[in-house]
Amino acid sequence: SVYGFRDALKYKLGDRFSFKGNIISRAGQELSMADVFANYAKHHDSFALTELQAIAAELATVIYFDPVYKKALPEFPMSVGVITSPTGAAVRDIINVIKRRFPIAKIYLYPSLVQGEGASQSLIKALDYFNSSNLADVIIIGRGGGSIEDLWAFNNEALARRIFECRIPVIS
Repeated sequence: SVYGFRDALKYKLGDRFSFKGNIISRAGQELSMADVFANYAKHHDSFALTELQAIAAELATVIYFDPVYKKALPEFPMSVGVITSPTGAAVRDIINVIKRRFPIAKIYLYPSLVQGEGASQSLIKALDYFNSSNLADVIIIGRGGGSIEDLWAFNNEALARRIFECRIPVIS
């Protein structure tokens, strides 16, 4: 899950920062941020890497990753809000898993862009909808795999802030 920002910080090329935390790959392997950056640097330009490092640095300095602020997931959610593209394997996989694990849960799909121009704003609009509608006990925001460029909409400060501020637990 993503947790929030304090004040926006300004970074310039060459600034140093530290980060505590790990990422779990789809294969279940624990990766440090250093591993992620090193792998990214092998395959991508340094400007995008610097931008990704700046985002990680901002996230690392704020309360979003503090477990104290993590919202508890309901043991048996009766309704699940799903934010993703309405086409493709990801939405089918999400719905199949929900039906298998919680067959009586209602599923509410909010179709959203998940990559490209306007995707971050589309995801934020969907979160705002569920946060104000009282339809969902929990929200899943996701997409299928892809390159770092395809996933870039999820590396957005405003989206991270909105997930943190959401009163409903969010799984991403």
